[in-house]
Amino acid sequence: MILFSPEVFTGLYRVPSAGGAPIQVTTPDASRFESSHRWPFFLPDGKHFLYLAANFSGQFDKNVILLGSLDSSEKRTIVSSDSNPAYAEPGYLLYRRDNALVAQRFDPRTYALSGEPRTISDGVQYFPQTDLALFGVAGNKTLVVQTGKGAAKS
Repeated sequence: MILFSPEVFTGLYRVPSAGGAPIQVTTPDASRFESSHRWPFFLPDGKHFLYLAANFSGQFDKNVILLGSLDSSEKRTIVSSDSNPAYAEPGYLLYRRDNALVAQRFDPRTYALSGEPRTISDGVQYFPQTDLALFGVAGNKTLVVQTGKGAAKS
């Protein structure tokens, strides 16, 4: 299954990896100051996913990472953040907070955070126009981070 956002001011859509017609999975909620849903990241069960509910009206404090599901319209707030989320084994949520990339304990079965976030990188490159921090995870041993220290805009 592939999750994606086809336009800026829309929710997330799903399409089977073999192809087919896209089906809308999430819808931004204006009453919660959501302008766009973006940057989906599947959890290990393959059914639940994390994503950013972004606010493009300048109220960045309204941005949150939400939990969604392919099987229902479930929508649960996980944490405030202004960028993309990622899940890394053995149970961490990675996200941008106070201009730093942080990791916080996250249970992928109960979808609950615990403990305090710990700084991984205090200079992760960030693009406020798209609410994207440049980092990624692969498997349980690989984290890639592009720092923004000394970087010129291009």
